[in-house]
Amino acid sequence: MLIIWGKTHVRKNIGYAADFCPICRGPQVFKLIRVGLASHVYYITSGDGELVSHDRECQQCKTLLNANPDGYLTLSKKKQSLAELMKTTFPSLPEVYKDRLDLEEKVMKTPALLTPQERAIMIRTPFHLLSPLVEMRIGQTHLDTGISLALLGSFFLVTIVPVLLTKILPFDEAIIFLACAIIALLVIGWQLLTAGSRYVKRRIIPVLGPNLKPLRPTESELKSALAELKADQKKMATRLKIADLQKYF
Repeated sequence: MLIIWGKTHVRKNIGYAADFCPICRGPQVFKLIRVGLASHVYYITSGDGELVSHDRECQQCKTLLNANPDGYLTLSKKKQSLAELMKTTFPSLPEVYKDRLDLEEKVMKTPALLTPQERAIMIRTPFHLLSPLVEMRIGQTHLDTGISLALLGSFFLVTIVPVLLTKILPFDEAIIFLACAIIALLVIGWQLLTAGSRYVKRRIIPVLGPNLKPLRPTESELKSALAELKADQKKMATRLKIADLQKYF
């Protein structure tokens, strides 16, 4: 008898707090998440598992960042307004992030006054913050619209199409079925191969574009940021097209 068992990550919502989001460029509401590593049997886990880390998810841009629950005055069990959460969970946020908030004001009002070093950091940072989302997505199996349609079309291609073609083409039914099956596999394979690029275009670029818009980075600056990701062997470097990103500037 085959027994499927092992370890799996268990994510549990532990509350809400206000914090600074470097992607939204300002204070936002965050959901705090406990990440545990628990044993499972047939993918059924017991308990929350051994603590691995904590994440915080911005409720505006949905970006995941590392978190330290001890850094908040308290956590709210329910989602509240930003003003209310700042008051109860992180009242010192304006003081803690004063330098960064001043820099963000500079970006929005007088970006031309940024030093070359400040500009380079502000352009590179969102790429590195969003890259883990791409790594996580590609490392898991997801059926997006493209893959789902490919599977549906392939089923039609190997069940219905051969029957129809054998009535109008002078070929053996087995040859027609084989040809349809090969085409179906190629279509599914292509959709799987390009799933990461579709995810980046659908999920990452709509967040990254508005973040970079105030800076209006040049193509050279964008290529430099992607080159850093590529040097770190990050999948986002080969999935993101600069032309798609530049549409937001």
